[in-house]
Parts: sequence; C-alpha cells; structure tokens
Amino acid sequence: MEGSAGWTDFLVAAAGATGALVGLVFIGLSINLALLRFVLYQAATTPLLVAGLSLRHDIANGMLWFAVGVLLSLIVSLFNAWVLLIEILR
Repeated sequence: MEGSAGWTDFLVAAAGATGALVGLVFIGLSINLALLRFVLYQAATTPLLVAGLSLRHDIANGMLWFAVGVLLSLIVSLFNAWVLLIEILR
C-alpha cells in the first residue's frame, strides 16, 4: 500500500479522536434516535463504504473517501455530544 504512506499522521489523529468519542456512540444508541440522527449516521457511513470498496478494488481516491468518512463521523460524534451534554439537561 504505497498510497497510504503519507496518511499515517492523519490516521493516528483520527484514531485518537475516535477512541475518545466511542463512549458517546453507545450512550447515543440508548436514546431514542430521531430521523435527523439516522440521516447523519448514513451520511457518515456511506463514504466509508465507498472507501472500502475502492481500496479493495484498487480504484483511485480510496483514501480521500476514507478521510471524508472519518471527518463526517467526527462531525456526527460532535452532534451527539452536543445533544447529550446540552439538550438532555434542559
């Protein structure tokens, strides 16, 4: 995988941020999920599926799709954190 050599720092940072937000995912699953949250989850999952397929079949831009999927996943995690920390306390 010669194309992924330059992505090492990004992947380490993404793994650290994702590890810190994993607990919020399990808490978020215990709450009644609205349609907006379902759409956000699908929007974050789709680029990761495209990345997996393109990397598996050696199609160009697989790592770019992976980066987009990770960033969308982090945005969804921040939205979940906002809901859990702000909206539930009201």
